[in-house]
Amino acid sequence: MSGVHRPGDPVDMAPPPAGEPMGGRRRVLFTTCPAAGHFFPMVPLAWALRSAGHEVLVATPGSLVPEVTRAGLPVVACADSYDMIEVMRPKNGGGGGPGGQPPRQNADPRQAVADTAQGFARLAELALPGTMRLIERWRPDIVVSEPMELAGPVAATRFGIPRVEHRWGLAPRPDLQAAATAAFRPATRVLATPHAAPPAALIDVCPPGFQHHDVPVGDPMAYVPYNGPSVLPDWALRPAERPRVCVTLGTVLPRYGRMEPLLEKVMEALAELDVEALVGMDESDATALRATARLPQQVRAAGWLPLGATLPLCDVIVHHGGSGTTMTSLVSGVPQLVLPHFADQFANAERIAALGAGIRLGQDQVTAASVREAVTALQGDSPQRKVSLALAAESAAQPLPSEMAALVCERAAAW
Repeated sequence: MSGVHRPGDPVDMAPPPAGEPMGGRRRVLFTTCPAAGHFFPMVPLAWALRSAGHEVLVATPGSLVPEVTRAGLPVVACADSYDMIEVMRPKNGGGGGPGGQPPRQNADPRQAVADTAQGFARLAELALPGTMRLIERWRPDIVVSEPMELAGPVAATRFGIPRVEHRWGLAPRPDLQAAATAAFRPATRVLATPHAAPPAALIDVCPPGFQHHDVPVGDPMAYVPYNGPSVLPDWALRPAERPRVCVTLGTVLPRYGRMEPLLEKVMEALAELDVEALVGMDESDATALRATARLPQQVRAAGWLPLGATLPLCDVIVHHGGSGTTMTSLVSGVPQLVLPHFADQFANAERIAALGAGIRLGQDQVTAASVREAVTALQGDSPQRKVSLALAAESAAQPLPSEMAALVCERAAAW
């Protein structure tokens, strides 16, 4: 595949000479766990750096390589392909494998943090050898990592390279990051520099009013939605005859067989409302939904929608609470009905409800009646819409990725 390198392969670019090569152009390495929700928020900055003339390379395990290449970025597979959720699953997590049960969060909050931290440490252990080899060979000037990708920051520090942390939305809790770092530490003790240095910049794409108030303050950047390659249907741009409700459950839940029962309740609720529903999902799932006899007439099973272009045309979104969907909804000013199932979906849902930007329904609260009541409450000039529009305005006032690209290079030069 063009633009893709395998673990251990030499990178087809010689290390740059000392000093500022090519009139100030820099080599920037992005490192990410193999999850679209971790990688997608970094794409706008990667492209801003490329557009400014800098060299950009992405390092991630092989399972995410197709998503990186579809984003038009060169990539190195720093580890073999694997299922991130299965690697992170606690040893006593049960279920197992796509089509089984999704991982369940331990009821004890301390154990839940420990389980998640151990999972991210295992991911880092798999990525560290390939990341070290890549940095030694390519010699980037800057390493940009998302918060829970732990190998890149350690490898950058080992080679004396400034690093940048790029959040994807709500910041991971400090206790989780500390526990993950501690769990990863045994794998780094063989290095001369086993700890990551503080970041030269901490990029925060979350609207300030939505971010946790007890996390380190970052350098603000406007969240620019990137949701992967997709086509906006012609009908989506026509004036809507009824309020539009977007429904999406992301990419993970459908793998575990959790989508159909939940969608049936949502479809039953929307069938009794005077709305047009857009259901965004993988094309194979959309095809199956179109063939369902219970599909209401006013529902469009649209396939994979570009949320960044679709949501400004919608009045309400019903979703699972994934970070990318949450952030895209926030910056679009759309009230949200969130139906969380695992991982950071709970934190996003709780924050949305606490701020009044939407409504949260737990798994045991989801019925056709409760969904119908929530969607009705969110329509029109609702209090949730006012809060959502205010958060969208906050995000729009933040510096653009083009401005942040210059700041990243300035901070790295002064590091």
